[in-house]
Amino acid sequence: MTYTANVPVTGNSLGGTRDIIRSNFQQIATVEAINHVAFNELGQGKHKFLQMPEVTASGAGVPTTSADEAGFYAEVGNGVSQLFMRRESNGVVLQLTASDVSNTTAQASSGYSCLPGGLLIEYGSFGSESSSATRTVTFPKPFSVTPYSITITPTKAGTVATVDAYVQLPTASGFTIRHGDGHSWDYFWIAIGKA
Repeated sequence: MTYTANVPVTGNSLGGTRDIIRSNFQQIATVEAINHVAFNELGQGKHKFLQMPEVTASGAGVPTTSADEAGFYAEVGNGVSQLFMRRESNGVVLQLTASDVSNTTAQASSGYSCLPGGLLIEYGSFGSESSSATRTVTFPKPFSVTPYSITITPTKAGTVATVDAYVQLPTASGFTIRHGDGHSWDYFWIAIGKA
């Protein structure tokens, strides 16, 4: 069944176009029932769920927005569909969903997740850092500016009174951990900043 536009046309009788008009209304009802409560059911017209085709490339197909409106769309990120929002007046695009735990950097494990509001949280760990050394950590996804906060958590089996470790040289793409207490440590880290 297909929708036929512009019927009836001038000069056609309603009787002559009745079947086309009936087919059009059936097509409208069929399309409206996809992901919506059907016309003749309680709550008609409301969404059951939202399903969007993916935008193929960043920028191509991203919705344009006017004042007092926002645009939501799906785009491929890390090989899977992610949800994005464009703010009013063709404003900033925010990634609303994402989670990546792939090992794309030198850390033993790392990943990130986008948070509503444009925040990005990244995390990772690595083990057996030798004594009196530095370790450069590259974020799985670069921040737009230097992160607001980077926290490191050293761990070690056994008893050691203190650890001399700190974050050095933070940038939007990574940071360095420096420690020098004469022991080997494992580290967990977390960074929060602007996506």
